Amino acid sequence: MKKLYIADPHFFHNNIIQLSHRPYTSLDEMHQDMIKRWNRKVAEEDEIRILGDVSMGHSDDVVKILNQLHGKKYLIVGNHDHKCLKNPRFRACFEEISMYEEVMDGNDRIICFHYPIEEWNGYFRGSLHFFGHVHINDGNLKQIKGRYNVGADRIGLEPCTKEEILAMYEKGGGK
Repeated sequence: MKKLYIADPHFFHNNIIQLSHRPYTSLDEMHQDMIKRWNRKVAEEDEIRILGDVSMGHSDDVVKILNQLHGKKYLIVGNHDHKCLKNPRFRACFEEISMYEEVMDGNDRIICFHYPIEEWNGYFRGSLHFFGHVHINDGNLKQIKGRYNVGADRIGLEPCTKEEILAMYEKGGGK
């Protein structure tokens, strides 16, 4: 079983392709490619933390996509998830739903929160902070050791393991 992470898939967000410079010409093309990428990497027994902004509404349609995605899904709520959370079928797609989660991944404690924070539990003891929300517009954020943007637009539009995320940033900061 692997643990993987992704933030901000933004399914059914009409403007995300242009805003985040995603390589698609339509939402349908984006959805199909992201489903294919996800399922290529993720096995049914894997755990996936989605750090917010699954979709821009359209909860019944998003349920159809979530039901196609492999893995046990855990949602850390983002600012665009509140409409969908009113739908019991959407909520049922997740093992757990929380605003904040601390995950042990190997020997590392990972603080999962939709938003970037300056300090987190275990900050001075080497814990990591994974976040989303700012998409590719994180250049104005102060660079903080141990803090990683795991937004879909930063990590190749597919869930990644902790090791993959750390390696991406070692090579130049994701994407």
